[in-house]
Amino acid sequence: NLRFVIVESPETISMIAEKAEQDWIQEASIVVLVCANHEQLTRLYEERGLNYSHQQIGAAIQNFLLTATDMGLATCWIGSFDEEAIKSRLSVSKDYKIEALIPIGYEDTKVSKKEIHKKSFSTSIYWEKWGERKRPTIFRESSKHMTPILSKK
Repeated sequence: NLRFVIVESPETISMIAEKAEQDWIQEASIVVLVCANHEQLTRLYEERGLNYSHQQIGAAIQNFLLTATDMGLATCWIGSFDEEAIKSRLSVSKDYKIEALIPIGYEDTKVSKKEIHKKSFSTSIYWEKWGERKRPTIFRESSKHMTPILSKK
């Protein structure tokens, strides 16, 4: 249910940058459109099929990004854009939805990066039930990570 459209034309990349309102996309060597047909999985799995389709799309995009990064390329997952304008210009089938744009190129080392302050991942973790921040007793803290304490039964 996934299709990928690879765009190399500078003119088309410029149009995509405009429709995504992200001028920096014009600097990319290529832009990959990730397209999906949700109908195939919803036909097989009914309402759960849409969830499965979204999971498949997210996994494919993440793997794509990780592979590009491993190859020394710079990339980004773009999810906000004028889908209808891009679909029309690139003749994307009406049965498919453009789920993401992935511009790919080489990092501009001259650009200064803003420092980003991220929350600790632990602020997103609950134990045993929603909202519970206390760790279960099967874990003990160490300076680097949590180690499970396994009992012999």
